[in-house]
Amino acid sequence: LLTFYAFIGFEGVVEAAGEFKHPKRDVPLSIVTMVSGVTLLYMAIIWAFIAIGPQFAGEDNALAGVAGASMGQIGSLAIVVAASFSIGANNFASGVAQPRLMYGMAERGMLPRWFEYVHPRFLTPFNAILFYGVAAMLFGLWEGFEVLAIAGTLVRLVTYVVTSCALPVLEHREGRIDPLHLFCVVFAVASSLFIAAQAQTQSWLVFGGLLVVGTLLYFIAARQKPEYPLDEA
Repeated sequence: LLTFYAFIGFEGVVEAAGEFKHPKRDVPLSIVTMVSGVTLLYMAIIWAFIAIGPQFAGEDNALAGVAGASMGQIGSLAIVVAASFSIGANNFASGVAQPRLMYGMAERGMLPRWFEYVHPRFLTPFNAILFYGVAAMLFGLWEGFEVLAIAGTLVRLVTYVVTSCALPVLEHREGRIDPLHLFCVVFAVASSLFIAAQAQTQSWLVFGGLLVVGTLLYFIAARQKPEYPLDEA
């Protein structure tokens, strides 16, 4: 699950697809390019690790140990700096994408209208950003990184399963289900369920907490009239 966590995030590109000039072309190209690039990068890192310092495999900071063995203290420092930039970029991307997603859901009645508030000066989804920041800090105080990372992976897996199952439904409405697409759907759902089955109890508890909060907010939103109903979207 932690290995899978390293590859997730590519789906975030669709959250800004409404502002793309050519989304039908650019979204698939972006996803394929990102996943391919990340895969090649990880393959290069793993190859270098095996070639230089496999004896560090049991350590908490294995890459820093390998860099230190090959380049000294400067190498270890470089790994730490690179990890800091990676973590910062991840947090920045989530801080931009997730409030935007909540804002869109509120527009369509899936979250309370409170999340629709836009700051008059900065023109950003102020309440959604505030909620995301506070929730992130509270979950960070509840559990450590590993548990939260796996819980986040479980959330993504649910999204992947729902999205995969939607494909044959849409094709059925259009009159024909592509056998190759159906095979890919079965493989995607089966692999997602297999990966989710590896999660530990703590991660399932965090996932359950997210599910409870999300369900509560959804029922609150159901009592409000959405600005843009789903049947008009």
